[in-house]
Amino acid sequence: MDANIVRVAGRILKSELRYTNATQTAVCNFTIETVRQRIIKGETRFHRVTVPFVAWDTHARVIHQRFPVGAYIEVEGRLDESQSIAQSRAPRRRLQIVVEKFRVANAA
Repeated sequence: MDANIVRVAGRILKSELRYTNATQTAVCNFTIETVRQRIIKGETRFHRVTVPFVAWDTHARVIHQRFPVGAYIEVEGRLDESQSIAQSRAPRRRLQIVVEKFRVANAA
């Protein structure tokens, strides 16, 4: 059983479609914002979280074409970590969710 399953629903903040050099595979990097409303001592507060995603091939093209910035989407995927070296030679670590399933989400 794979325990690495992440589900997020929210509004798309930004989306970028590109193609790999070698195989021309579509890659869509996008960010979803989730907002949690809480009432603390009678005062309404909002907590916003942005989550980075990457979609490949058909998922990448469909998400970029059908879900414009501002659209609500529900995504299921797996948490992935990538590492690289920055120009300053400092190691960089990036956590993102790799899309496996997605659908239109109802705006809350």
